[in-house]
Amino acid sequence: MSKVRSAIAAFLLGFIQFLPLSLFLLVQRTSQSPELIAKWREAFMTGGAVASTVLIAFVFLRVKLDRLLLATNIFLIVAMLAFTFDQQWLIAIYHDGQESMLPLFVLLSAAVLLAFPGGFIGDHAISKQHARISCFVMIFTALIAGGFAWQFRGQTWLAGSLPFLFMLIVQRVMSFRFRRLAATTEQPQVQHHAAN
Repeated sequence: MSKVRSAIAAFLLGFIQFLPLSLFLLVQRTSQSPELIAKWREAFMTGGAVASTVLIAFVFLRVKLDRLLLATNIFLIVAMLAFTFDQQWLIAIYHDGQESMLPLFVLLSAAVLLAFPGGFIGDHAISKQHARISCFVMIFTALIAGGFAWQFRGQTWLAGSLPFLFMLIVQRVMSFRFRRLAATTEQPQVQHHAAN
C-alpha cells in the first residue's frame, strides 16, 4: 500500500512540475493575440507565474525539485520578469535565441549544480563522482540540444519538442543508472554491518 501511495505522490509531484511548461505551450499555441510578441508575452507571463508559484511552494514545503524542470521553470520566470519590467535587451535575447534558450538554461543550471551534492540528479545518495559526471553529461547534452534547436529555431516540433525530449531521456536514463549503482554499493555495506 505504501508503494502505491509513493507512486501516486511521485506522479503528482512530477505533474505539478510539468504544469508551468505545459501551460506555457498551451497559451502560446491557443493565444488569439494578433501580434507574435503579444503571444509570447501572454505565454511567458502565464508559464512564469505558475512556475514561480510551484518553485516557492516546493521550496517552502522542502520538496525535492527535478533539476531539468527546475531549469525549465527558471527559463520561464526570467522571461516573465523581462516582460514585467520591460527589459528589452533580455526580450531581444529570447527573441533571437527562440527555442535554443531552454537548453541554454539547462546548460547554465548544470554548470551551477557542479558545486552542489547530488549534481543534476538531485539525489544525495549518489557518489560525488557520479554527481559531477551527471552535470558534465547534461552540459554536453544541452550543447547538442541547443545547437539542434538553434539550427531549426522557429519550428516548434523540431526546435522545441525534440531537444527537450532528448534532454529528458538522457536525464532519466542517467538518473536510473546512478541511483541503481548507489543502491548496489549501499547493500553490501548494510550486510557487512549486520554481520558485525
